[in-house]
Amino acid sequence: MNNLKLKIWIVTRVTRAINRMLPYDASGEKYDQVYDKFLKAVNNMSDVCILEIGSRNETNSIQRNLFTSAKEYTGFDYYAGENVDVVGDAHNLSQYLPEEHYDAVLCMATFEHLAMPWKTVLEINKVIKKGALVFINTHPAYPPHNRPWDFWRFQKASFNSLLNEKTGFRIIDCEEGDPASLVVYNKRTFKSHRSFPKRTVNLGVSVIAEKIGLPDNGLSWAVEVKDMIDGVYPQPKI
Repeated sequence: MNNLKLKIWIVTRVTRAINRMLPYDASGEKYDQVYDKFLKAVNNMSDVCILEIGSRNETNSIQRNLFTSAKEYTGFDYYAGENVDVVGDAHNLSQYLPEEHYDAVLCMATFEHLAMPWKTVLEINKVIKKGALVFINTHPAYPPHNRPWDFWRFQKASFNSLLNEKTGFRIIDCEEGDPASLVVYNKRTFKSHRSFPKRTVNLGVSVIAEKIGLPDNGLSWAVEVKDMIDGVYPQPKI
């Protein structure tokens, strides 16, 4: 075991010991309950049309089986695969899907991979009915993944900028959870960083919003991803 690995091993175990001494953080439960709240609300509807953005099955967790009220379920993803019905770019949803059609939208661990999440929010508004529910789950803190197509980390407050009256939404519920700790390996660091292992960061954030109307007329984003960024989202591992 080299010196770095040994340091990581020691720090990890010390951090776990510190965490066991800290007061229990119930935010994880609140965070999990946001999805349960969305699922219950949608299943209490009848003849629901549901859209899942980023639906390709990579984790053996297919959401469509949980929605017993769905008369129509559309899985949308950048690549074809299991649980995908429509292939396309979420930045241009309305080019692939009918407008004002869906009663509910869910987007699991996908928003961090959107180059322009604000544009996708406007596109979601186009394809859902007024009163439709939107569920988004993403990360406030999380190791980089699916590089180079990993762009953002979202705090709870971030969604006030994305899902608001100007974009045609109101937030019903939003919680962070999956508490964790940060460990700084660099010795030459700011004094304030030394307390990081004792402080909580969250690996997940979940939000439910309702469409209350159309976006403000002044909101538009005509820029295409290909005009800003070279390459495409990484090909799935086979």
